[in-house]
Amino acid sequence: MIGIGADTVVGIKKESSFGAGGTPVDTYLELISENVKDTIEKIPAPYVFGSRNIHKYFHGAHDIGGPFSIVVNPDNIGLLLFLALGVEGNATQVLGEVAEVTEITCGADTSGSLSGEYILLSSKTVDYYAWFDVDDAGSADPAVSGRTGIVVGITENDANTVVATALAAAINALGAFGASAASEVVTITNAVDGAATDATIGDTGWAAANITQQGSGGAAYDHIFTPAGPTVDLGHFAMEIDRGIDCSVYTGMTIDTFTLTATKGSLLTADFATFGKQEADGQSPTGGLTPSSRLPYTFQMGSVKIVDTAVYWVNSFTLTYVNALDAEGGFVLGASSYRNHLNKTTGLLTGTLDCEWTSASDEMRDHYIDNTPKRIQLILTSTELIEAGYYYTLSIDIPITYIMGEPPAVGSRERIPFTVNFEATYDGTNYWKVTHRDARTTKWSA
Repeated sequence: MIGIGADTVVGIKKESSFGAGGTPVDTYLELISENVKDTIEKIPAPYVFGSRNIHKYFHGAHDIGGPFSIVVNPDNIGLLLFLALGVEGNATQVLGEVAEVTEITCGADTSGSLSGEYILLSSKTVDYYAWFDVDDAGSADPAVSGRTGIVVGITENDANTVVATALAAAINALGAFGASAASEVVTITNAVDGAATDATIGDTGWAAANITQQGSGGAAYDHIFTPAGPTVDLGHFAMEIDRGIDCSVYTGMTIDTFTLTATKGSLLTADFATFGKQEADGQSPTGGLTPSSRLPYTFQMGSVKIVDTAVYWVNSFTLTYVNALDAEGGFVLGASSYRNHLNKTTGLLTGTLDCEWTSASDEMRDHYIDNTPKRIQLILTSTELIEAGYYYTLSIDIPITYIMGEPPAVGSRERIPFTVNFEATYDGTNYWKVTHRDARTTKWSA
């Protein structure tokens, strides 16, 4: 049987320590190509006296790793961004939230009938009960378990409109809600947007609470990835490659070089150059690795922005980040034949934009001539929704870049294409950052 590329299945898993990881089932990768392997340099022995032939070859050190390429989709890029860059912020719920709004229709007190009775309400994070103290005459606090009490002082035989005014005032004083009374109806609006436990009438016996706006937390989250400093180790991962006729597991893998490439109308692809610690060949493949159901990112003629203003059209781009891992001297002589710990050195971010000249492109030329830095933003949006109005999105923000190479020149009769080569530098806060918007509520690195 001959294995073909369509049989290849790849899964990767974060490792808690260098070279140890477990079954790689976290993320399924659909490969364009891969050349990950155990490469060994044969070392010749000294010549044997009396012969011109080499006596034998010795086995050199193992060099695990190699490149692989993928089509980028919303389900595979998050983990790979963390592994390539090294730092991930907390997942931030930024979209789709609204505050819960509730109407309570109050009843009147009859001869102290409301004494010690309560309603239940909740903010986004805390559960409360609002209870009635009639005539401040020692009404018993119901002390509802697991909730924080709010005392509402009223007078015996207060009308329903008076009860409503007192209830709204007590809730307002808390700060977790906004409350207003209109006749006997109290409208309670949570001060913080997001899902909350629905309010109820507790033991008052009033008409059921009317939830006029259900609080929602939103399904979209932003994950921000930035490069780790030279003193921060990159994340290690195990990589299982089931090639159809053979399955190998590579442990202690790290990403040295990360390249994003796209052409107008094409799929976004990513190339990774890796170093690893060890290969285990002939393994049993892990079951349950299934491809993503999300459509890949595509690049539809993007625009580059300077201070948030588009200045020229981009037909294609390439963005390369190099961690410059210390691969030399990565072996311990006289000890293991496998690679020792790899140290991160200084990162380098470069890129190329193939553009079309527009009336606004003179600004780009001025930045080139004056050698002034510029901010570059590239935003790729999936055709798939996270929730109504919000799409899976990959945003690349490079605060400071310098234009390299030659100034643009006319390249054809029909249009004026030109190439912008740039190099990023540190702005005192960030080198560059990538924001991935998806539906994951926790860190990819968690």
